[in-house]
Amino acid sequence: MLPPGGLADADCATLAGAFLGAIDGCARSAALLDGLSTVERANLQRRTAQHLRLLFDGAADDAALADAARAIARAHALCGVRLRQLVAAYAVLRATLEPALRRLAPDDAGRAALGAVLDSRLAHEVQLQAEVFERIDDDAAQALRRLDAAADAATSRAGLGRDAVHAFGSLDGCLAALFLVAADDGDLRVEAAFGQAARSYQQAMDDGRVPRISADPQRPGGQGIGARAWRSGEIVRVDSWSGDAMIEPWQAAGLPLGFRSSAALPLRDGRGGTLALLCVYSTWPGFFSTPRIMRLLRHAQRRHGAALRALRARARAPERGGVDPAA
Repeated sequence: MLPPGGLADADCATLAGAFLGAIDGCARSAALLDGLSTVERANLQRRTAQHLRLLFDGAADDAALADAARAIARAHALCGVRLRQLVAAYAVLRATLEPALRRLAPDDAGRAALGAVLDSRLAHEVQLQAEVFERIDDDAAQALRRLDAAADAATSRAGLGRDAVHAFGSLDGCLAALFLVAADDGDLRVEAAFGQAARSYQQAMDDGRVPRISADPQRPGGQGIGARAWRSGEIVRVDSWSGDAMIEPWQAAGLPLGFRSSAALPLRDGRGGTLALLCVYSTWPGFFSTPRIMRLLRHAQRRHGAALRALRARARAPERGGVDPAA
């Protein structure tokens, strides 16, 4: 049996370093981890060590182990770690355990018995984590269906914006989604908002505590990712709010709300201009660079951009002497 209390602190710290090092071996994960601040990286390693202490604690019950496995799987999945990387990291972890096992059970028989218990726990943990990855993939698929339904049923820009922010703001890991359009002064105004932190962040811009997002590069809010997306027509992402200069003017409001990554998605008019902007914010670094979320962003840009162009064309048809679709 595993000893109550699990492994020593030094062993847990060593194993946590090996585990994160194995994840860091993938270019995608390395870029994500490199984007963390020193404090964020230290906190990640500390939380990993705490999880490993529980995993190797002979007194831990099955429910506590399952809850911890699901929590760490969610964190990995939402930050973009692939399941196969996670499985590989557990293999590295198992190999790194051997010195600790020799200290816990000097004889071969005892070490083999401990190893069998650990192997069983590790296998169960990987199984639980795979289930969490599947659930998060299902969550993204549901958001895609919402986006399609909104584009198909759109009868107004405001309605389309409400449906778009609801689809993104309901995603696991997404704290806020804003739908913005051009105002007369060059700034953008929020036409729809959804998510746990959406109204608070909008209020911070309305109160002047942080700049409004602006299409004008000369205005205070004209150099952030929203402004750059509006002018370029390209999706712009920031994987770590704590270390990107483009985000600095908005950190005073966003960081206390839990923003750690964001993306800005322009909806184009087909002639080089932008009709509306969707800005989304997550509590997880790297969230908007994960493959499933990038697919959602590109899909929304294509489908909702087309829906906005169709709405504008229908609205202009009577002005050009065409048939009024509402007639």
